[in-house]
Amino acid sequence: MTGSYSPIRSSGYPLLLVLSGYPFTHSFIGITLINAAFALLIPLLVFGIIGRKWPALAFIAALATILSAVPYVVMKMIHHDQAYLFFTLLTVVLLIVVLLMTVRL
Repeated sequence: MTGSYSPIRSSGYPLLLVLSGYPFTHSFIGITLINAAFALLIPLLVFGIIGRKWPALAFIAALATILSAVPYVVMKMIHHDQAYLFFTLLTVVLLIVVLLMTVRL
């Protein structure tokens, strides 16, 4: 499979590159800023997933996410892993919010 295209987890990343302005400016500053925002929000999303039930555990998990430095190392790469991680965690948070809303009704 050397040199072949693999659509796994990368189908939306070109759209993110377009939204960052790369085709118009030919600069990676926009996508780097988007990845930086994702890196800042990932620990908050981890806290949001666990924090409703166990705030102390959520704090430790968010702190472990920060100390692992994965979001900050991946932020510097022009690669789809940061967006994939962010949108996966965002989907889990939104799922939890929807489930909690339906349980309360």
